[in-house]
Amino acid sequence: MDKRLVGELPLGAHLVTPRRFYRHHGLYAGGGRVIHYRGFKDLFRRGPVEDITLEAFANGRQVLVKDLPADPFAGAARVERARQRLGEDRYRLLSNNCVHFVNWCIRGAPGFVSSEI
Repeated sequence: MDKRLVGELPLGAHLVTPRRFYRHHGLYAGGGRVIHYRGFKDLFRRGPVEDITLEAFANGRQVLVKDLPADPFAGAARVERARQRLGEDRYRLLSNNCVHFVNWCIRGAPGFVSSEI
């Protein structure tokens, strides 16, 4: 991970990293941290909304920036919304996943966000 990238990311940036069969989404929370919906810990157990390092979020893969906040206040508001849901454990593959979570943080409303960059 390029450390210069971390310093340049504004609060509330929508991050996307490719996985084997999907793209994983998270919200940059500052200080090299990302808030994301963990999804499935294993086949039968869900994971919560959590705050992890950017390196852990990347998991050795490229991290792309999908959306930047319009201003610093908008980015801070996104992060505050994300923090409100830390520990939530209601992941649903089709209706409450990492994409829906980040969309809610950005817009204050649930819904699908295209995973295309």
